[in-house]
Amino acid sequence: MWRGERSSAGISSASKVLGIIIGIYFAFVVIYLSLNVLPALEWRGLLDEIAVMSYLIGAVPLLGTTLLEIGLVGKNLNDKARRQAHFLLLTVFLILSHVAMIFGMTEPQSQHEHMHHAMEAGR
Repeated sequence: MWRGERSSAGISSASKVLGIIIGIYFAFVVIYLSLNVLPALEWRGLLDEIAVMSYLIGAVPLLGTTLLEIGLVGKNLNDKARRQAHFLLLTVFLILSHVAMIFGMTEPQSQHEHMHHAMEAGR
């Protein structure tokens, strides 16, 4: 699809519909988390902040996909360029979500131990 090969009409339709639905859904998730969960979080360190913020920022490329699919952005793009933009936005989302996952699984204690050793080495 990246190089311009034609996909079946069913796959294109499903991609368009899912691109719209997931962007809207994720926007509501981010709004809910930002209003109800984020203010009450106790940050255990920088790694937690990176994990949560990269997850929330992931809404940007998904909203871009939604806007692209409903025609609010990229109106002048041909079909190939639109598919490439959709692919790139999805790729950015996947990168951000993996950053969130990796930093979210990191043990906060390891960050503190690393900082403690670094401070002791500097003495």
